[in-house]
Amino acid sequence: MNDVTPHESHLQSDGSVFPPVTPDPPPSPGQVEITVPDIVPVSTPDGPDRASDTRETRTATSETAGVREQPPAG
Repeated sequence: MNDVTPHESHLQSDGSVFPPVTPDPPPSPGQVEITVPDIVPVSTPDGPDRASDTRETRTATSETAGVREQPPAG
């Protein structure tokens, strides 16, 4: 492991960061400034509590189960 490049930290001994962090530029003239909170609270999760594999369900269609339906004899 002698050929590993050491990580160079951007944090200086006085607590500053190099290169310095620049603030966002001001909005363009006429543009409404949008206020964005740091953390957006989540009232309800978007999905189920656990992941489910749709291939492993009891209600799988015959095509999903690997069996093709035969056309009606006629």
